[in-house]
Amino acid sequence: MSTASITSGILLIILGLYGYFGMGRTSITALIPLFLGIPILVLGIIELYADSSKTIVIIEMVLMLVGFIGAAARAFPKAFTGKVSAPVVLQLIMCIICIVFIYLAAKTLI
Repeated sequence: MSTASITSGILLIILGLYGYFGMGRTSITALIPLFLGIPILVLGIIELYADSSKTIVIIEMVLMLVGFIGAAARAFPKAFTGKVSAPVVLQLIMCIICIVFIYLAAKTLI
């Protein structure tokens, strides 16, 4: 599971950096994926060396669930009304990364 954590963390960090620097540095909120990706990456690295990684996976799942809910709350209303812009697409990508991670983590815990 640490591979999924590290990969998801890196993807979120890249998404946050692209959202901020690639979109013209218009809003600090574009860095939200970065702020979620850093703890996920760190926890994934810790998970490599932990004896029992179940607790770490649960913490990661909670963080990703919060990330999914936050991104979905902003992206879904705009996407369903047809007001799709670049920030909405980035939020939808964040939703996909989070939900895939939650699925993989739940699968390993069961």
